[in-house]
Amino acid sequence: MMMNDVTNKPPLAFWLVSALLLLWEAAGCAMYLNNVTMDISTLEPDIRALYEATPIWAAAAFAIAVWAGLLAAILLLLRRRQARPLFLISLVAAAAQFIWWLAFSGVFAVLGAASAIMPALVIIIGIFAVWYSRRAATQGWIR
Repeated sequence: MMMNDVTNKPPLAFWLVSALLLLWEAAGCAMYLNNVTMDISTLEPDIRALYEATPIWAAAAFAIAVWAGLLAAILLLLRRRQARPLFLISLVAAAAQFIWWLAFSGVFAVLGAASAIMPALVIIIGIFAVWYSRRAATQGWIR
């Protein structure tokens, strides 16, 4: 065993945080799959109108955000440096999606101010994931 392998061994917290990020990203993927497979004809007319008005680029940003995030979390658990740029791509895509959702979709008129809670949480956790993957790289936990 090389000395670097011993000194760069991630602490237990790394594995816990990485596993939690994987679960978070998997939940995002489940939400995405639910979103693209649901029968919107069963929704209330105002909510259905929100879904129907979603531009293709916002739907694509949602897909990029969740699948890049899932891949990033897997790579983080595999201790791969490529996790960081993928977390960043995921964050940027999520921000693009939420800019449309919060600023242009009319969601506040339909669902109220509470509709900003989940987007804010997603962005906060996304910023954390980018920061944490950078920290893991500087600590030598990922290669």
